[in-house]
Amino acid sequence: MSNRLQRKWKRLDLLERQDAIERRRKGIDKNGFSTDKNDSTFVAGGELATRTGIFNFLRSAGVDDEAKAREIASQFADERGDIRYVNNPGQRRHGGDAISIAALRAAESYTFAKRSKSDVERASSNTVTSKHIAEFKFPDGSAEQFGMASEEDAARLAKRMSNLHRRIAR
Repeated sequence: MSNRLQRKWKRLDLLERQDAIERRRKGIDKNGFSTDKNDSTFVAGGELATRTGIFNFLRSAGVDDEAKAREIASQFADERGDIRYVNNPGQRRHGGDAISIAALRAAESYTFAKRSKSDVERASSNTVTSKHIAEFKFPDGSAEQFGMASEEDAARLAKRMSNLHRRIAR
């Protein structure tokens, strides 16, 4: 091979290496498809094309109950257990024009419903069951009673309410 041809091949090889470094920096392969950290090409819909993939997505999106995540993932399957890309039962139920959006909405509805339920449980556990009652009589003649944790709390609340009532009456 001639010197001139060898230089062309070396230059071409160098350009290809530079191109490979740039593609790796951008996270794409030779064909322009996205790659992960291990240079594996992402497959469109690959992770959400099965109930297991949807289950894993739901778990990573905050559905901490394994049985509930399996139940929600099964909502995306048809009667044969297949996951259709468009208009599948989960998309119709949770909304969204893509499986990922519908699965994310399902996860959000579960996590936020769970949070609001736990907030109610926490509030009910903080409810005072006491014999210390503060009663307030309003100018229209009605009255309301409030259960307090201690006699001091009841007295303090009664004093503040009477001060507030005096301010309003001025």
